[in-house]
Amino acid sequence: EPLARAALALWQNRRLVWAASADNQARVAVFAPPPDVKQLWIERRLSPLDEPRAILAHPQGIFIAHAAGVALESPVAPNGWTRTTISRLPRIIQLINWHDNVIAVSPAGVHWIYPLR
Repeated sequence: EPLARAALALWQNRRLVWAASADNQARVAVFAPPPDVKQLWIERRLSPLDEPRAILAHPQGIFIAHAAGVALESPVAPNGWTRTTISRLPRIIQLINWHDNVIAVSPAGVHWIYPLR
């Protein structure tokens, strides 16, 4: 029986970034805590991605490694998001912030992806 797999990250103001990591056209969402802790978290869906396996949260935005590379989701006022492709390196399994650079880990090795300065 298949197991549910998800990529997770915490972002600004205690928001949770979540993606169904094993699916094509997977659901990707940012959840904000509600004003009343007894209520459900508030979901903002982003455009789907194929197999989003790793998420790195940074003040510039949310970096998401997926089947076709790495996307940067940047917030746009008041509640929108803009997606920019920053790498086409496939099969990334982890994203790391190392000395203000986004580093990707794949089966082929470690790769510099994007400067954070």
